[in-house]
Amino acid sequence: MQRRGEWPAPDIHGYTLNFRGAGDADEMDYAQAVAHHVGKEVTEVAPTRQPLAWYEDCARRHGYPAGYPNGVMGLGIRQEARRRGSNSLIVGVGGDEWLDGYRSYYAEAIASRQWGELRQRLQLDSREVGIRQAYWLLFRYGVGPLMPARLRRAIHAVRRGWTGHDGWLAAPMRQRFLQRRAIQSADDENVARLGQRSQLLTLDGAYGLLARESEERYCAWAGLEIRRPLWDRRLVEFAFATPERLRCSGATSKSLHRLAMTPCCQNQSGEDVQG
Repeated sequence: MQRRGEWPAPDIHGYTLNFRGAGDADEMDYAQAVAHHVGKEVTEVAPTRQPLAWYEDCARRHGYPAGYPNGVMGLGIRQEARRRGSNSLIVGVGGDEWLDGYRSYYAEAIASRQWGELRQRLQLDSREVGIRQAYWLLFRYGVGPLMPARLRRAIHAVRRGWTGHDGWLAAPMRQRFLQRRAIQSADDENVARLGQRSQLLTLDGAYGLLARESEERYCAWAGLEIRRPLWDRRLVEFAFATPERLRCSGATSKSLHRLAMTPCCQNQSGEDVQG
């Protein structure tokens, strides 16, 4: 857009967290490849690490949770961007949410009685993750979602009893938690296809709301506004309208996105289609 003179800002700069030497978290080679491709500098910023006292102090001063360490570690990027004169920060939040997909393609195939599709998905997953893991995925994401809502809630209750996930909550908060879960379970039924259950939780689930609000606060503390292109309404609607089997399979995520980014692909008739 900048090359075409369509970028509505004086300039654009890139930033990335520097995790050199930290195993799979080290994405610097990819960041530098992008920088080279677009002819722009990408500034490396060390992750922000705060002690527990910092989180406690933020909660007292603002009357709001400070957020989670995985988000707080990006504070340095915001501060550096503001120091260099930027007014807004464009982030990739939404890429995982709307491009990743869920393995509920098993349940969707069973519900629509597409047995050939179910067999094909099972064969593909077996090649990627092994037969045993593929059959577990079939049970977890094929049989499980099709169980009656009451049975699913009972299984979840048993699992919570084993793990004690909500055992530390005060009684009034636990009651509110159970009420919210019951509402979400009721909403599960109002979907056109089963994969949309998870998408609805992404859209209005408590964790996602907290994460996005925390992001906005981090930017506000640094004097920036945040922009999320991948939360564009058109992309969200596209994700809701797209079958899960097109977005993930086996150990591969963002399948449709990967296909769209290839120089050339083939459509179902075998003809070459320029991506």
